[in-house]
Amino acid sequence: MASEMKTVAIVGAGPAGLVTAATLLRTLRFRVTIFEKTSEIGGLWSPNGLIDPNMSANLCQSTVSFAGLSWQSIGAAAVHPKARHVTQYLNEYYRRYIPDGTVVFDTEVTKVEDLFADTSSGKWKVTTITKRADSIETQESKFDFMVLATGPFAKPQTADDFASGDLLQMSKVPIVHSTKYRSLADINLAKGASLAPGSQIVVVGGSHSGSEIATKIALELSTLAVTQQAPQPELIHISSRRLFALSPLLPTGQEGTAGFEPADFRLYSRSSRPPDQTVSFTYGLFNSQKHDGGVKMMQALSGYDSVLGEEDSQDMQLSAVISESYAQMAAFGLIKPVQGNLLRLEQAPGKSTLTATVKPHSAENITLKNIVGVVHANGFNAAASVSFLDESTRTQLGYDPSCERFPLLLDASYLSQNSRVPQLAVMGFAMQYWGVMEMQARALAEAWVNGNMLPAPEERKSIADYWTALREAIKSHDTASIPPNPFGDYVGLVEQAARELRLERLDGKWSESEGPICPARYVDRNDENQKAAAVEAITKVQELQHSGEASAAFAARAVFYGLLGTWGTRDAETDVEATTSVQDELIFRPRLCADGNLDFEYLVNRPSRQATTHEIYRHEEGTDHISVWSFSAERPLSAPECVEKVTFGGENATSPDSITARKTQVESGEAIADYRFQFTGTRIIRVEVKSGTVTEVWLPAAFKG
Repeated sequence: MASEMKTVAIVGAGPAGLVTAATLLRTLRFRVTIFEKTSEIGGLWSPNGLIDPNMSANLCQSTVSFAGLSWQSIGAAAVHPKARHVTQYLNEYYRRYIPDGTVVFDTEVTKVEDLFADTSSGKWKVTTITKRADSIETQESKFDFMVLATGPFAKPQTADDFASGDLLQMSKVPIVHSTKYRSLADINLAKGASLAPGSQIVVVGGSHSGSEIATKIALELSTLAVTQQAPQPELIHISSRRLFALSPLLPTGQEGTAGFEPADFRLYSRSSRPPDQTVSFTYGLFNSQKHDGGVKMMQALSGYDSVLGEEDSQDMQLSAVISESYAQMAAFGLIKPVQGNLLRLEQAPGKSTLTATVKPHSAENITLKNIVGVVHANGFNAAASVSFLDESTRTQLGYDPSCERFPLLLDASYLSQNSRVPQLAVMGFAMQYWGVMEMQARALAEAWVNGNMLPAPEERKSIADYWTALREAIKSHDTASIPPNPFGDYVGLVEQAARELRLERLDGKWSESEGPICPARYVDRNDENQKAAAVEAITKVQELQHSGEASAAFAARAVFYGLLGTWGTRDAETDVEATTSVQDELIFRPRLCADGNLDFEYLVNRPSRQATTHEIYRHEEGTDHISVWSFSAERPLSAPECVEKVTFGGENATSPDSITARKTQVESGEAIADYRFQFTGTRIIRVEVKSGTVTEVWLPAAFKG
């Protein structure tokens, strides 16, 4: 067997590199070396990676996983893990499946050359630089196969498109990429700039990272507004796309109930396809029909129109992001979305602030003034991730550096290979779903062990044609033709790959046409360890989907995040549409929580003619209630005592459009009020509060400042 072993070099010890190594090693046909330029595994998810360790994943743990390791085995309970929990998961995967000595740390690959003229000594020559404490070592090694697992995130985009080199060097106003942002100190306080009223902070970019950073800054500013009792800078979020924000929890879609479940369960459900249909990967450019269908779907799921307003232009690219509170923050006025392209940043004459010129989609240019901080979330230069490949190899891969988002043409092994270069793979480049990366790794093993490259040649040609058309649309700025997620058919790709790779399918209590698609549903035949871990993971997913306890917890969380904002209150007897009937206001203002285990809490204000009352509302993920805490004016940042709970679940907990709950006193257990929260999508549009014989109604109100 040893004489048949082939050598494989993998660049990068992130999720893609680890699952590829583990998959190839299981065949007992390869000797694998992983080159990792840092001292840690994890890639983006490493403690010193590009992702904030405290940021929550926008997909749940069943999607952010591999078939051979369940989250339960590492003791993780959160449905949506934080980045630091993902790091723990990857470290355990590494410990179980990657032998000692496989990863060469602190070693950067600087050059990869195709030795097509000397195949006897290995096809690829890899040049590396290893940094030691007291030296730097350069080495050349030869390998039979090459895997690039660096992903498309190696080099953040610069601000050169809208800021001159002189401005970037000389500006006193911080201009930072979203990967460098952790707190307001990164753009303002640490630099000594003013947070005076009338100033502005600008976030640029309509991607997931743009919406996440905008939400994070909005929460920080809202907290300062409470602690400093003063107006804060206006937060402007510039996006060139028509942006929709979907919650990590979405309506189940089950008839007769207003329940919620993780977005993955709804978006990636096998039941979204006809039960008698063989499901395969679909792709194609956008058109007006797909645009309209996408808008209707996102409106129905979220309950909100685009956060940029109701204007609908089919030549604007759609963008859907997963964010728990972005839409509510925007409706509340903590984020001001601006549709358009940032043309330029300039130094304000005679001031230390910046001005920005923005070109809206269908209006004259607008100018933003008094900017004290800029965070640009304008993506990454994916072309830089393959810069160490020799020119001949890049040419064979269809390399086009002018298309920075998709610089390579990958038609084989489920978007991880170019069929013209069969001894090289590029993992997790077009799709970053963990389940897709695992399928890509299995396809590599099939190609390199059995010589069977998937999918079939005619489909590879179709994918290559689409890839070419997509790149042309991007380069020509034909935004109407660019899908929100150009390679987004996760369900289709994984189902097709599992079928063509002849994997064993684990459906548990589901039929083959039911339930969410996740990595644990597909395991390698005759791998009992992988199957045992996958069964454990599938069982957990099915418990989350069907248990009353989980349903109550999801309901509590959906209501908690849906309460953000200002509510007009009135007696039910005067409940009419006219805003003149509003008797009172109830303001749920988010702020950072002193308890670091919670994302945020609400300071709930109820102004009245006599006095303003205050309470603090909290929710801990996985619990079936919202807790109500007392407020102390002497210690405004603390929550002295939990006095009441709003508990979800029980009989008649849901109706077709509403969720019910009961508020009780903590000390006595006495019932105080019954609530009915009426939803459209994930948006609460009406709350009824019945206390004794009196029923109060809350309706969303405009932000009052």
